[in-house]
Amino acid sequence: TPATDIAEVLARRLPQVGGKFIQMEDEIASIAAVIGASVGGTKAMTATSGPGFSLMQENLGYAAMAEIPCVIVDVQRGGPSTGLPTAPSQGD
Repeated sequence: TPATDIAEVLARRLPQVGGKFIQMEDEIASIAAVIGASVGGTKAMTATSGPGFSLMQENLGYAAMAEIPCVIVDVQRGGPSTGLPTAPSQGD
């Protein structure tokens, strides 16, 4: 996905500065882990693209209602679904 580059950089960089990188199995688990870390007092973030962000909506509603701070990077795809480099106006 377009957000893979973010995960690859963080997987290398976070251990160098005392951070932890955890790769979750899907977007739902990813946002749940961010919420759990935030409730526990840890700064956390996740990155995804448009379809993955849609999967996070139920947990995002909970986080908003409970006023739990979350950082979510939503990376735009280049075109419909898997990307269409010649027509970027059709992105997420």
